[in-house]
Amino acid sequence: MKIEFEKTMHITSELLSYCHLKGASDFRLDISVIEDNDDAQYTQYKIEASPVRLSSDELTSLGKKLDTPRQPEIENDFWGLSGESGNSSEMSLVGMITDEAYIEYDESNLVLAITLRRKNL
Repeated sequence: MKIEFEKTMHITSELLSYCHLKGASDFRLDISVIEDNDDAQYTQYKIEASPVRLSSDELTSLGKKLDTPRQPEIENDFWGLSGESGNSSEMSLVGMITDEAYIEYDESNLVLAITLRRKNL
């Protein structure tokens, strides 16, 4: 259970860091455990941050990084692979340890919303 909590904290840290690097100063974060119709449990991460300034290329790149098939074998190595490089490459690693990603960007209000779901194995 401790390892799962550490993964949750690391995912949260990466989301906050990414938004901060993109200019956000206002954050809303929600982490919850939900069940789907098949009784599978997921941890769901939702972050809403503003003001975030993203170009269309940056938004596309973020989507590609988070829309990476889950790779459970990388989860044990996640800590050593991620770092504080500031170039958002860690978001690819977050994509590899989550199952679903949804991104919404309100360009007129500069609000970025990211929802990630990670199936509890």
